[in-house]
Amino acid sequence: MNLPQRTCTCINFRKYSRPCTYTITACRFEVEDPYLYFDQAYSITSYRKTYHSPMMPVSIEDLAPDPYVRPPKLGKLRGRPKTKRIRKGALNRQTRKCGNCKQTGHNTRRCTGLPVAKNGRRERARDWNVVEDDDSISDVIIVDIGN
Repeated sequence: MNLPQRTCTCINFRKYSRPCTYTITACRFEVEDPYLYFDQAYSITSYRKTYHSPMMPVSIEDLAPDPYVRPPKLGKLRGRPKTKRIRKGALNRQTRKCGNCKQTGHNTRRCTGLPVAKNGRRERARDWNVVEDDDSISDVIIVDIGN
């Protein structure tokens, strides 16, 4: 790194005409301003001079076709190609229905709604009382426990 000659071993100082990290570190060590080592092309005045005159847009419709201008060749991409997998029966699959609130799109584990009215399928099964006489089922009596 040589500050007065504006040279560095990393080549970035010469290649981009701006200070590299080594130059900025050397400037901080020497208590110098690193902005002084930027090229004039990076200054605000040169930026304003670049866009001082207006640029006229180019119309694509008036261009003559050139047989030698071709689109870029598409190279084969590296790696396995990304594909969307369609599983068997995915089109015929039914939507999930919550056993708690009876709405579609989620299950009881992710349900945030309130349960539907009592006496669902499980509740009705519990409401059946079986009366046994002499080790045989003789009569089935439905008992309403809820009300």
